[in-house]
Amino acid sequence: MILNCIAIDDEPLSLSLIKKFILETPFLNFVGEYTNPLEALHQIKNEKVHLIFLDIEMPQLNGLDFAKMIMSKDNSHEYRIIFTTAYNQFAVDGYKVDALYYLLKPLNYHDFLSASLKAWSYFDEINKKMSTLQKPAISSDYIFLRVGYAHVKVNLSEIIYIESDKDYVKVFLQNAEPVTALMNLKTIEQILPKSFIRINRSFIVSINKIKSISKTHIVIGNTPLNIGEQYKEEVYKILK
Repeated sequence: MILNCIAIDDEPLSLSLIKKFILETPFLNFVGEYTNPLEALHQIKNEKVHLIFLDIEMPQLNGLDFAKMIMSKDNSHEYRIIFTTAYNQFAVDGYKVDALYYLLKPLNYHDFLSASLKAWSYFDEINKKMSTLQKPAISSDYIFLRVGYAHVKVNLSEIIYIESDKDYVKVFLQNAEPVTALMNLKTIEQILPKSFIRINRSFIVSINKIKSISKTHIVIGNTPLNIGEQYKEEVYKILK
């Protein structure tokens, strides 16, 4: 498994060193570097990022505050944070925001590799967990979703849209309360028929329930949903 990584640090030398370490590690893939954490938001929200090497003491925005912000707003939690800082007093605060690891500057490759291996093990375990989950039974008219200790029948014609919610999906229905099932969005996407389309990292919609579409949004009922930049071409192609 290859992990996509970005580095955020206001010090050019530290940023260059982290990039060098990433490029030297076979199971890591360098996909971006930033001196201002806010500039990284678009990539984090719209592209597949596994690891964020994040400095804490930065003038534009404190790394801890940035971590709290993105962890609270992101629904998929498909990425993890490794803090990099010269101040060890931030270690406890780092783990409060669910940081995967804490690297103390000056950085060395041995510690960097230890942190990266821990990240690789984490994502490998997540993949194994997801692959062993029972896939929902499906026919041309309905699916059975695992909800708690039961399997709930859901008619495909009743599904309006599906939202990612951490390790779960929330299925919004036309004439019933939403159903929350233990699986990720990718898993349910693979078994749904072609009458459903993914429009961003967090939502799959029923094409039959779309009320209107613009260059940036799809409206279902009274709910506007953003079309992710990397999904626009496929969305327009299918709807055309």
